[in-house]
This record gives sequence, C-alpha cells and structure tokens, in this order.
Amino acid sequence: MIRVRKDNKFVDLSVSLPSSKSITNRALIIQALCNERIDIENSSEAEDSKILKSVLNNLPSIIDVKDAGTTFRFLTAFLSIQPGTFILTGSERMKQRPIGVLVNALREIGADIEFLERNNFPPLKIIGKRLHGGKLSIDAAESSQFISALLLIAPKLTLGLKLELTGKINSIPYIEMTLSLMKYFGININWNSNFIEIPFQDYSPEVLKVENDWSSASFWYEIAALSEESEIVLKKLNKKSIQGDVVIDDIMKKFGVHAVEAGEDIVIRKFVNQELPSFFDYDFSSCPDLVLPVAAVCAVLKIPSMFRGVKNLRIKESDRLNALKNELIKIGGKLIVEENFFSIEPIEYLSDNKIFHAYNDHRMVMSFAPLALKLNEVIIDDHLPVNKSYPDFWNNLRNAGFTCEIT
Repeated sequence: MIRVRKDNKFVDLSVSLPSSKSITNRALIIQALCNERIDIENSSEAEDSKILKSVLNNLPSIIDVKDAGTTFRFLTAFLSIQPGTFILTGSERMKQRPIGVLVNALREIGADIEFLERNNFPPLKIIGKRLHGGKLSIDAAESSQFISALLLIAPKLTLGLKLELTGKINSIPYIEMTLSLMKYFGININWNSNFIEIPFQDYSPEVLKVENDWSSASFWYEIAALSEESEIVLKKLNKKSIQGDVVIDDIMKKFGVHAVEAGEDIVIRKFVNQELPSFFDYDFSSCPDLVLPVAAVCAVLKIPSMFRGVKNLRIKESDRLNALKNELIKIGGKLIVEENFFSIEPIEYLSDNKIFHAYNDHRMVMSFAPLALKLNEVIIDDHLPVNKSYPDFWNNLRNAGFTCEIT
C-alpha cells in the first residue's frame, strides 16, 4: 500500500524518463534475429523488457513471462521459427488475454502451436521450425501487437510475407514503429493500402539508441494539468518521436498544458487560471495507453467527456474499462461504458481519502497517484506494478514534492 500527498499544488522539476519499452522489445527481437551483432543503447529496464532479454539470452524450454503482454505475443511468433519445443505461459491474467488470432495466423503459414488449456488462450506449446511464409490475412482490429509479431519475423520466412490487414486498423502508430525499426535495420518493406509485403532478407547490424518513453511522459502531462501551476523538464525527449503516444502533447493543450522543445528536452508548463474545455471528445484507437491519464484529468477537473476507440482496453493488464469505472465511483465519478466508447459525467463533489485498487496494472497506479493534487490524499493498495514500465516512478514523484509513504 502507498499513501500519496501533495501539500502545495505547484510542480517544478527536471525528470529523466525511462527508455521506451515498446522500442526496446522490438529491437530485442530484431537483435535475436540478426546474424550479426546489434548494439542497443539506453535499453529499457522495465520488467517486461528484462523478461524478454532474459528469455532471448538462453531460450529455456519452459518460459513464464508473467504479465508481459508484448513479450508473450512477440515470443509466440519468434519461437515458432526457432528449433526446439517450448512451453510459453504467464500469469493468471495473461491466461485470460486472447492470443488466438495470432496463433491461427501463424498456423496458416505452417507453425506448430497448441493451446494447452483453453482454446485461443495461453499457455501454448510451440514446436519451432523453418516457416515458408507467403500470403496471409489478419484482423487488424484485434491487436497491433499481433501484426508487429508477424512483421518482425517476416524477413526470416523463406517466401517472405505478404500480409493483408482486414477490418479497422487499431493502434497504427505501433505498426509504424515496428516498420520504422525494421527499415532502420536494413529491411525492405512495401506498404500499399492494406497490404504489407516483406521479402526474405537479413537484418543489418546497426547501433540503436532507444528513445525515452512518451507513454511515461503522459503521467507528467497529467500532473501538469492537475497542478495549479507547473514547469516540468522532461529530459531527452523528442517531439519527432516514432512513438504514437507523442500525441499526448496535443491532447493536453486542451487542458492548458503547453510544451516547448529546449535542446534535447521538452519543457511542459501550466499557468494559473487556465480555461478548461466545456466538453472533451477524442478517438484513442491509435493511442490506447493514454486513456487512463486523460480520463483521470477529465474526471477530477469535472469535464464531461467522450472517449472513443477503447474496446481493446478490456484485454490489457486489467480490464481497464471496468477498473476505471469502479475506481472513479469512489470519488463521485460516473462512467457510462459501451462496446467501443465511454463517457464521463461531471463530478458534482470530489470525495477524498479513498483507497484505490491497483489491479496489478502499472497504468492504473500511475494514473491515480497524481490525483493527490486534487484530493487530500491518495491511497493505492499496491505500489509495485509501476516496475512493469517505470521503476523510478515513486522516486520521481518524491523529487516533484509528493510525499509517497509505503506502508
């Protein structure tokens, strides 16, 4: 359990963000597939990346990735082309997260994969072998990570891969990130309309310096929005990033948060008496990881809002739609949830001193901790989930003047 307070409502500090685990995890798979040495600088120290790095270093026959969703999906494709027999499993929550679309796609190009418990869900038994590839269709509405997993192994398929994306394509920036990194490491790619074609070829060795993480930056934009006044320097962050969550910079302008580039850094500022929007409406289908911090801002600033493109939040580290609904009720908030959108009704009176549940979900924890700027105190029943993506989060909050007491 952790108690978070902020006695004054001003925030002024410089913070070093973690490096991007999204970029790191893609680079680690490319590194493992390359015939020559690839150096990855500023590699993520997030738990997910540590797990992936450890697995790729020794490829044990039984692999437990715990809650690391990206790691599980990337390994499903990667192991299907590695010689050997592997059991790929995870936490109880991981066993509730569907993997059938990816498994069935891999089976279509010859992969030998078996569901060991429930059909379409982990754990998996994978017998790796050489795959030929060829033409393949996949429902792009399910998960961009399924698509990225297939793309990363595509150059190692003897016939390459011509991948057709059907349906609405969700989280396009993450697919673009994958392709951008593959091109950086020498892969020729043709993306025309809904078809991505990648011939058989080798990755080229390069040195990659991983960008700092825009997803983690979103919580500092949230803190700025909830403060009365702030000046926060986010060190070594770039608005020209290949990360899709850079759009938090545009989104938070609506809440009076403005950012400028200062050399290699981003400086975000919030001034007193900023005018707030009368209504907020945004489609998050390309940036689902930003939903929680933005929803927290809308709720406590009493801004009626509409969040679209959120269907896939049900299959994240927690069912984030249900989790958000349950936790906002505690402070007087009301969420109306439909299949692919939800609305937040303005809170009439903010109730404070509530205990929030962590759901073993790093983004839930990091989205609710900043509410200490508006509530008397925030209590969260587990402080550890932040290790999944942002291990220094609590230390950084303390440096910003928050009291963070672990009990």
